[in-house]
Amino acid sequence: MDVLTAHVCSVKLNGERDCEVQLLEDLGARRLKYAKKLRSSVLKESAVLKKTLQREVAKLDVLSRTANPTRRLLRPGLMP
Repeated sequence: MDVLTAHVCSVKLNGERDCEVQLLEDLGARRLKYAKKLRSSVLKESAVLKKTLQREVAKLDVLSRTANPTRRLLRPGLMP
């Protein structure tokens, strides 16, 4: 979208200023729509990924203790 907007801004045709403005407004509206959609997807998926990552860290912690009971997996906030 940004590439199209930049291209429209660089093209200059005599007497087509109104069309250029309309096209830029349309591209801006589409960009905003898709940016909101992307942000929503990222927020939704990040929660799922965070839970999955926490679950996998817990599994690794259990495996680490099983393999060597005196050693714990280093995690932020825990002292070794």
